[in-house]
Amino acid sequence: MEGESRMLLQGKQFQNLHVKPAENGVSQHRRSANYKPNIWNFDLLQSLGGNYGCDGNDDYRRHVENLKEKLKVMFSEARGDEVVVLELVDSLRKMGLSSMFEEEIHKALQISATSGRYRSNPNAQQDLYVVALRFRLLRLHGCDVSQDVFFAFLDENGEFLESKRGDIKGLIELLEASYLATEGEEILDKAKAYAMRSLKTHPYSSCNDDHPSPDNDVVGHILELSSHWRVPWFDVKWQIETYEKYKLIDTNSVHFAKFHFNVVQASLQNDLRQLSMWWKSSNLMQHLGFARDRVVESFMCSMGLTIEPQFSFFRKCLTKAIVFVLLIDDIYDVYGSLDELSYFTAAAGYVFSRSWARMVNFGEQRGDIKGLIELLEASYLATEGEEILDKAKAYAMRSLKTHPYSSCNDDHPSPDNDVVGHILELSSH
Repeated sequence: MEGESRMLLQGKQFQNLHVKPAENGVSQHRRSANYKPNIWNFDLLQSLGGNYGCDGNDDYRRHVENLKEKLKVMFSEARGDEVVVLELVDSLRKMGLSSMFEEEIHKALQISATSGRYRSNPNAQQDLYVVALRFRLLRLHGCDVSQDVFFAFLDENGEFLESKRGDIKGLIELLEASYLATEGEEILDKAKAYAMRSLKTHPYSSCNDDHPSPDNDVVGHILELSSHWRVPWFDVKWQIETYEKYKLIDTNSVHFAKFHFNVVQASLQNDLRQLSMWWKSSNLMQHLGFARDRVVESFMCSMGLTIEPQFSFFRKCLTKAIVFVLLIDDIYDVYGSLDELSYFTAAAGYVFSRSWARMVNFGEQRGDIKGLIELLEASYLATEGEEILDKAKAYAMRSLKTHPYSSCNDDHPSPDNDVVGHILELSSH
């Protein structure tokens, strides 16, 4: 699926496709972007998915908890050795397990960020691998780390020391860390150029099979594309296979990573299967043949934000939104004439305004307490000139004030009643 997502990057020039007679008898030229047809077979998509690792299965839950406990023990055993802890955090992140150990990872990085052990250890400060790994992980997790930690690796001319060119692990981490630079951080800009130049001259940077080693494999992988620029989930399988191939981590971690990968993959395939059924049943492409038919590619975009099974609904909603954005974009940029688009824009605005008007003006909405609460909260997000939201605030405020229990009378306890009194006192916004 990853390779096919590159189709999103392909562009085509507009071409005249056919001529459609207009009602007034004047021929109207229709344009087309000449998009390639959808390559995904519906039956293939419907065959995806399964019940691997069903959450309702007790055996599955026990297996997951058992594996998680074993990895938590590894955190406990590594306590006191900062390098081991950082490497464990990095391996869990690369193998797609960081979401399962958010609390442990957060605590470990907080200790690393605030502990004086690192600053008081001159050997650690001179180890390019340790410094770059620590810098990268802390920045990835939102900690404020200065680029000045790399001063120790600069010569009197402000250039990186030539003596570090042979430190392959250090150069790999330095290059990865350099992609987290912010504007104006010249040391990190120099670090990127230095590490890139050094790794490209590394004799086995092409991952020659005659010299197998994890460092050689990673050099070729990172020179192809930095992990910071990759969609994390598309890189997980490669990372798991590398950790297993070179035994870089214990078998429990690899087993858990494989198991979690299969569970997540099954969840994603189920999502895609449901989306393909929804898309086919819509029959939109029968009427909008000029537009892009890109459900699978749109789903890949949503995967870039989250892949965990509990966010299935979010992924499907986002995918549908992306699909409709593509359709509307092609209607405006490819197919529609100026007059048609004017009518289309007016119709879309009318539908949206009517949906709000029904909510604001229909009397039967007054009894929907939960809806009124949310409407009042939403109205506080209005910008200047949004009259519908101004009406919404007045309507919701008036309706909730006449709600018989808006004073949170103890004779009628309920969450809605409590919230009504609370929001009328002061909006959460």
